[in-house]
Amino acid sequence: MRLSKRLAAVSALALCAVALQGQGQAQAQARQQPPAGAFGGAPIMHTIKEGKVYWALSGAVVGYVIGDTGVIMIDNGWPQASGAIKSVTNKPITTVIETHDDTDHINGLYNTPNADKLKIIAMEDNWKQQWTSFKWTEKPKATCPQSPMPPAPNVIIRQPRVETTIDGVKFVLHHFGPSHTGHDLIIELPEYKVAFIGDVVFDADLFPDHPGLPAQDHGMFWKSEKRGTPRGMFHNVDELLKLDVTTFIGGHGNNALTKADLRTKRDLIKADYEKQAAMVRGGMSLEDLRKAVGDDKYGARGGCIAYVDLPWYVYTETKRDMQELKNKGTVK
Repeated sequence: MRLSKRLAAVSALALCAVALQGQGQAQAQARQQPPAGAFGGAPIMHTIKEGKVYWALSGAVVGYVIGDTGVIMIDNGWPQASGAIKSVTNKPITTVIETHDDTDHINGLYNTPNADKLKIIAMEDNWKQQWTSFKWTEKPKATCPQSPMPPAPNVIIRQPRVETTIDGVKFVLHHFGPSHTGHDLIIELPEYKVAFIGDVVFDADLFPDHPGLPAQDHGMFWKSEKRGTPRGMFHNVDELLKLDVTTFIGGHGNNALTKADLRTKRDLIKADYEKQAAMVRGGMSLEDLRKAVGDDKYGARGGCIAYVDLPWYVYTETKRDMQELKNKGTVK
């Protein structure tokens, strides 16, 4: 069976035999399409530059850049993502650039033709975290599509800024430090003044079965187990605003973002962060902080994500700052 051979080749490439135990059942799960409307449903193509750059929502947002001989995908979404580009070109997919390792951004690799031959580009820490994503943080529920470990990145980015040309298209890859995860990669296409920013900023509720995020989180969340932090998001937005870019494509949602959108999202969360930090410095406990901001109503969290709320970050990071100042003798 051609798919089995492909997965066998991928497992050899990834050196991940343990992750492929129970392969027959996992392959069947990987081939299933998400239910209608879930995780974005069937992809709807959006055009940035006719014949050159597109994006669609398939689990997460997926970018498609048409090069001289093939297609460069930015993330890979869910299984139907790779087929969506066939509506605009017959060129094969040759490269995937991963913004980060979350399952909703890379699960589609299993349905991508010649997955074992793809050039897969990602930050250095990305592969290390994929094991965490697939085995521990994504809850194995019927409504949360699962798959075996995806193919490993085979082109590793270690610098904070890399300029490169892939199949005739200029890219600038940026890593501005932790934000949603510790290894977020920003993919800029300078010729088109567009940047795919993954989950550094997005403007949509992620999963239909998620009970919703607390109001002060403003629809955002961060992966603490992957070194994500809202403080990092503030810094990332600061750096994004410096780019010669007019259109930002976030990791979720059906709308492109502007610099004004990024600034608004950052400022709303930052204002809540600073208010809560003042409460912590005044001696408030985490439990009382959650009650004070109304987050205690969100105690039972379901959905497909391991969610940590903004008060937890504020409390943890502010207490750490206070301890560091005390250690330095700045605070008596």
